[in-house]
Amino acid sequence: MEYVTRKHGVTSAMVAKAFVVACVINLAGCTDSDISKVKGMKFEPDPSYTVGQAFDHRSVCDAVTWDTIKDDRGRKIVEYRCSFKGVKDYIQSTEEAHLKEMNSNAQVLKNAYLANIKTLQDNLAQRQKTLADDQARLVQTDTGASNQQDQEVQKLNDQIAILQSGDIDKIATTPLDPSASLGIAASCYTDPQQNPAVKKHCEDVLRQEIPRAIGALKQQLNYDTATGQRNQADLQAGLKISMNAENQQISDYQQKLGKMTSGKDAFFASIDNELKQQSTHPNPIVEVDEVFQWSVGDSGDPVLVYAGTEAKHQDGTAKDQAYGDAEAALVLIAKNNATTFVQYLQQFSAQSVMDFVRN
Repeated sequence: MEYVTRKHGVTSAMVAKAFVVACVINLAGCTDSDISKVKGMKFEPDPSYTVGQAFDHRSVCDAVTWDTIKDDRGRKIVEYRCSFKGVKDYIQSTEEAHLKEMNSNAQVLKNAYLANIKTLQDNLAQRQKTLADDQARLVQTDTGASNQQDQEVQKLNDQIAILQSGDIDKIATTPLDPSASLGIAASCYTDPQQNPAVKKHCEDVLRQEIPRAIGALKQQLNYDTATGQRNQADLQAGLKISMNAENQQISDYQQKLGKMTSGKDAFFASIDNELKQQSTHPNPIVEVDEVFQWSVGDSGDPVLVYAGTEAKHQDGTAKDQAYGDAEAALVLIAKNNATTFVQYLQQFSAQSVMDFVRN
């Protein structure tokens, strides 16, 4: 995050932050009067204060220091530092919240992995059940079709035998397949009130129709047999195609399930390892200072050349962040309504806080 400070036409991008090189009063030309000169200036956001009054008495500072240093181009610099309150407590609470979130995210990933395994197990069980059902249907179709076909064949053969017997009374009273129906002649012959002469005529018609009826029954027998065999073959072929597809899906699910089951421990270990690496910041911040620097010349008023923060890490390194708007920072100093550095930075940007904590 790179901010540019503008004041009196000077930018922090043009003028680098001063090196912290302590001035020896007699040798470097820096004096306590330089600090007094800066502290004695009017505080622009609220002229009822001097800079010293505004900067020295702030609720957000654990400690305040003033120093005179020299930058890398030989300028005399007066530097002000405010050590923010509540840095360690906030860093700790933030790290704990970060760890809690990381653990939650890790558990979500593990649960999703286990859910995928459960889905594969359920799908595999369903496919295996469907395959078993198809196998049972195939056996039932074969057996059932044969039984049904045998019954149909037997029924037609029984009718043919009755017609071949020549027993007109039995022929006339036996229900026949529609293709071999004897029609009106049979009903005429069996009518008890029928005239004997007419009945004799109906008997003659029945005897004449018997060969036709036998032929029709044999033709129907051949047709039913062929149709039944064809339908049975088609149904069995369809079931076998379905079974082949089920077998392929079962194989696919078994391979996926085996891969996920065998890889579970490694996947969980990788999540735990990543959690361990990311759960704690490798180089946390231990202190945060706010820094203001003024260039002090031999004549004229001091000029603000830098405003920002310095985060000091556990290993002793420090990271600077210049404010993008020094005037806004001065206004916040005038308000003096923040008691911790988090509250103070949040008045600039919530993102600023996270930049400090995780960078």
